[in-house]
Amino acid sequence: MTAIQHYFGSQRIVLIFLLSCTVATGQQAEQLSESEMKPYSQQITNTDAVIEMVPIPGGTFVIGSPQSEKGRNADEGPQHRVEIAPFWMGKYEITWDQYEIWGENIDIARRQIFGMPATDNDKIADAVTRPTPPYTDMSFGMGKQKNPAICMTQHAARKYCEWLSAKTGHYYRLPTEAEWEYACRAGTTTSYSFGDDTSKIDEYAWYSGNSEETYHNVGLKKPNSWGLHDMHGNVAEWTLDQYQADAYSKRTAGTRDPLAVPSKLFPRVVRGGGWDDDETMLRSAVREGSSEDWKEQDPQVPQSIWYHTDALGVGLRIVRPLKAPTAEERPSNSIRLSNRPTSVQVRSANHFKTRSGSSLILLSSAGKSQKSKSLHFLLLTLGVPPLCQSHLSNRHAGVFCKRPEQPLRQPFFHPRQQVPMSPKITRYSWHS
Repeated sequence: MTAIQHYFGSQRIVLIFLLSCTVATGQQAEQLSESEMKPYSQQITNTDAVIEMVPIPGGTFVIGSPQSEKGRNADEGPQHRVEIAPFWMGKYEITWDQYEIWGENIDIARRQIFGMPATDNDKIADAVTRPTPPYTDMSFGMGKQKNPAICMTQHAARKYCEWLSAKTGHYYRLPTEAEWEYACRAGTTTSYSFGDDTSKIDEYAWYSGNSEETYHNVGLKKPNSWGLHDMHGNVAEWTLDQYQADAYSKRTAGTRDPLAVPSKLFPRVVRGGGWDDDETMLRSAVREGSSEDWKEQDPQVPQSIWYHTDALGVGLRIVRPLKAPTAEERPSNSIRLSNRPTSVQVRSANHFKTRSGSSLILLSSAGKSQKSKSLHFLLLTLGVPPLCQSHLSNRHAGVFCKRPEQPLRQPFFHPRQQVPMSPKITRYSWHS
């Protein structure tokens, strides 16, 4: 069992937003072999958007950098060999045109405007949680369209992948840190995929030396030898991993598909460097962790689970593994609450079914405290499906829906005696 499969299979959520049906997985029917992997274009239905995918062969490589590499950081070692299973990777970073189909409900709006019925995949995708409206233009005046989408949290990036998987029937996710470096290097062992000569960097990357203080349309620079553009610069890209400075020293050489399983919100790993970084941050081996400082300008209280207002150089790129994981092996948006607040009280879960088949859980908290706001955030992360609204107060967090036989009025729960959170509950769905 690989580290990724162990992580995906070990996640168990007690309080969750359950979808009653799973994503249709076209790749399970295809049963492609590695030799049959080809580049392909992923059309997003009911839109003009296409995501170009490039096959990445499986293999082994030495992750990290040698001590002699210029600009090397201590967390890039010790170097060690790892094994990577084959996958497809986005030829480009996800653009605003592709990202806002989900973030701005463009796919739903187009169906409504043109009177197109929802497909089975559409119905599943429509139930995936979408971000709240941003408080400002998240491109911060740098433009959208073919530019890379930025300022999303890792949670938002993962939800985008979840939606895209439902929408297309193929399983997409963020790359692991090891997959990202393997694809970036494309068989090289040098500082950059194009060698050690930084005089060539302007041909391959947007960075502080040539970006003119803005990002640029994807794909304008030369790709690496595996056909991937902007792996160096333009925007740094989210991975699945928790950032651990000593992660490499803990790993056994020859590990297959390594993954540092997230256990806390910060820091998480981004790779590749961005338009606002210097050239040393664009090296193939550079590791960077997210920070609470990335939310410094967010005026909301509590701050958003969807946006990093100060991460103008952070975006995402997607992968699709050749062997799709089972539903049990797939990642969940959860972290272990080893230090959960004991003063937050949760009522026994009250489930009901919506017309879309989704199952919701209604929660309440005790007291007018910041912990109550955390519980509200827990509810919002669970998700509010179509025809439903969230109900937030100082003591309660819940959802009420428009049932076929009732108008949209009262929440489907009422004040009752509250009980302390069961000690058996060790994992909540959260903004991971």
